[in-house]
Amino acid sequence: MTPDLVFRNPYLLNFLGLPDDFSEADLEAAILREIETFLLEMGQHFTFAARQKRIVIDGDDFVIDLLLYHRLLRRLVVVELKIGKFKAAYKGQTELYLRWLNR
Repeated sequence: MTPDLVFRNPYLLNFLGLPDDFSEADLEAAILREIETFLLEMGQHFTFAARQKRIVIDGDDFVIDLLLYHRLLRRLVVVELKIGKFKAAYKGQTELYLRWLNR
């Protein structure tokens, strides 16, 4: 089983019915309102684990937007919600969360 077989690209979130100028908080609230449809869009075998999961790394607080679990892979999946153009810092932030979860 490889990531390209598990994760879709792209994800179509039109069912959330968000306006053109939505925020990350709006996106998160809409996903949680439509969590069943969102999980089906993610693919099979995903379950919801946590919202705004607080973690502490070296004394600093961080928050994972959404935490899912893939039952077949037996792995936690971090969903970090960002609006706008991708920034390299987003990748580093997500990798930090993944390393913490791996421990």
